[in-house]
Amino acid sequence: MELGAARGPGQTGDHLAGVPVNAVIDTSERNKTIEELRRALDEHQFMLHYQPKVNSRDGRIVGVEALIRWNHPHRGVIYPAHFIPLLEECGLIIAVGSWVLKQAATDYRSWMHQGITPPRIAVNVSPQQLRHKDFIAELEGALRINNVGHAGLDIEITESVLMADLEDCIEKLASIRELGVRVAIDDFGTGYSSLRYLARLPVDTLKVDQSFISMVTESPNDLAIVSGIIVLAHGLNLDVVAEGVETAEQHKFLRLLRCDQMQGYLFSKPIAKAMMEQILKSGANITAQAHVASDSQSNRTISEPEFCERRLAAQETWSPK
Repeated sequence: MELGAARGPGQTGDHLAGVPVNAVIDTSERNKTIEELRRALDEHQFMLHYQPKVNSRDGRIVGVEALIRWNHPHRGVIYPAHFIPLLEECGLIIAVGSWVLKQAATDYRSWMHQGITPPRIAVNVSPQQLRHKDFIAELEGALRINNVGHAGLDIEITESVLMADLEDCIEKLASIRELGVRVAIDDFGTGYSSLRYLARLPVDTLKVDQSFISMVTESPNDLAIVSGIIVLAHGLNLDVVAEGVETAEQHKFLRLLRCDQMQGYLFSKPIAKAMMEQILKSGANITAQAHVASDSQSNRTISEPEFCERRLAAQETWSPK
């Protein structure tokens, strides 16, 4: 459920003691939703869906991202954009974040017991979680759950979170990596990272924000940005994941740019654990599946000469005048 913002005076004729009726309703609904979220944690209404990350060269699943869903008893499945802000506001994000870590580790162990060689599971970490004094201990506890040490979990942190308290993040991320957990900077390119500090950050992967990927085949500027991020990351011995890949043309561009991994609806939407198990058991090359689906929707694919022309145009766009 998405909570609407209260309208201010002058926008509606309905007021109660100087407060818009709409604001009263929103406050009441907000408080009700917070109570429902508390019950959701106690009654195990949260669940994880998984979206695969694939190797750009051969389509192998090399990782999955854990994405939380709220299985509301009356409203059905609710997506995180509609409740994560409330979890952060009321402080429940720490407890729910801890549950996500433990559940991801439990699912990893479940896949191992079924004879599956599971890919690494990436978990998004909120600013409040990262700053919490017990976060490292909670992460260690989650790793112990899966009985295989550090092999199962990675964490993803947004660029803006890192830059908010850089020195503290550097120290904490170094401790996290000592556990064998890999660290990715999520939504890279949307924040204000200093390239000088990027080399100091103890991270393993940059995830290029989907806002750039969506326009990489159309905009010389976005092509130049994505190309530059990939070159920069490889120069720092970091992997690159492209988020939000939806078309075969984007896929081909990113392969030609030497992007390491891709994630998006071209390969799979986020799916329930049981469905993810079936894909992992089958060992399917989902890039090939994505090509079949994508080629049936579009008769056009990018040629290498055309790609080279566009990349040259991108370089000219960013060359000094």
